[in-house]
Amino acid sequence: MEGVRILKKIKKIVGMVLLVFLLQTNVTYGAAAVVTQGTAYQKEADFLNSLGLFQGTEAGYELERVPNRTEAAVMLLRLLGKENSAKNHSSTGAFDDVPIWAEPYISYMYDNGLTQGVAERTFGATMPCDSKMYLTFVLRALGYDDTKGDFTYDNSIAFARMQNLINSDYVLRLSSSTFVRGDLAAISFWALFTEQKNNEQILLDKLIFENALSSENAKKYSNIYHTEQSLNLGYLNNVKNGTLNQAYVEKISIAAEGYPAQHFSLERQVKGVNIMRDPKVEIQETYISPDGKAVLKRYVVEGYRYTLLPDGKKIKEKISDEDDSDEENASLEDQFLAIFSKYKSTSISKNGDKTNIKYSMPEEKAQEDAVDFLESFYSDFSDLKASDYVIIVKKNEYSYTLNKGFLENREELLEFDYMVLEENVKYSVSLTTSTKYNNTDEVNITIPDLSSYKEQ
Repeated sequence: MEGVRILKKIKKIVGMVLLVFLLQTNVTYGAAAVVTQGTAYQKEADFLNSLGLFQGTEAGYELERVPNRTEAAVMLLRLLGKENSAKNHSSTGAFDDVPIWAEPYISYMYDNGLTQGVAERTFGATMPCDSKMYLTFVLRALGYDDTKGDFTYDNSIAFARMQNLINSDYVLRLSSSTFVRGDLAAISFWALFTEQKNNEQILLDKLIFENALSSENAKKYSNIYHTEQSLNLGYLNNVKNGTLNQAYVEKISIAAEGYPAQHFSLERQVKGVNIMRDPKVEIQETYISPDGKAVLKRYVVEGYRYTLLPDGKKIKEKISDEDDSDEENASLEDQFLAIFSKYKSTSISKNGDKTNIKYSMPEEKAQEDAVDFLESFYSDFSDLKASDYVIIVKKNEYSYTLNKGFLENREELLEFDYMVLEENVKYSVSLTTSTKYNNTDEVNITIPDLSSYKEQ
């Protein structure tokens, strides 16, 4: 089980290399070409709504409706962090076709050179907004100026692609489908995680710095983004030379109610080479029983798991990829959106070359980790249904140390109680893990002669 998990982790890291480039350059996430119109961007709309950046009508978000120029103009002001200023702006009456509620917004834009309208005294308030128009607005919010030659209205789509605001799949989508409010929400969402012109600061952080977004959600999302980016870049730096070595120690304490705790441990050494292309991984695991004796040894070599049982039996098993999780099969877009529900709290601190990251997970995510552990520790636990047991998480803490951008250490603590209802016995579990990365002094694998292991 653990060997499978490690191999999958190695494969995830290869996928993580792709995702980290998306995070690093703030590219959209590759799902645009395969989604259906409008409703595909419900999550992005919800995200923006939680920040006060996207609002619906009496009919809801109306993600499948074509947006008009007025709606696009208001979104631009929000992305510029100027909505409050616009709300309090005295209308100059520059246009005759603007609805009353939008007059302060459009007047503010006209007086600040953000729009000229479509004709004298005509803003084109109800005219449809297309992709070129909205991308022009968003590129301006990112600091690009079409009046100074940064780009033109006609090449706004290609220029947005060059700046990694949108990806090539989304460019194809724009050429083959109608631009709807769902697209407006999606582009606005992606813009928040795009760096500004000549500035590594993402738009979300700019809005927070200028107090245009002051909600706790905004700060939380920024912290989560930078936490995930730092960790992914740490993994990337570790594997870009083709290696990923790990020295891993897991200590387990399990106490049945009314009985002394039993202590187990697992020591794992991992050597990974050629990680970026065709990973070659060797794993050596030793399980230690409460009496301090090694009760099981396991090796993973070239896609096979070799297990030496306490009775001397030697088993060889081919590792299957059939149990890939939904997470691994999810689109990059969904994986990116998922990081914002992955963390309950995050903190990042720096001391010289060292970066320390600490976080905790929401109860639901921590419970999933608890179930993963129980399934790996008890062979029959996976046969139980969720209604057969109760898990109460008491503590979950995770900390990582990066040194000059390289992932160096990871410490994890998970404490929980669980009860199988039929047994009516409460068990308290404490699980601590410590991992050192790419420290060759810590990784010492000795693979024995495996020819006597019989394939099952």
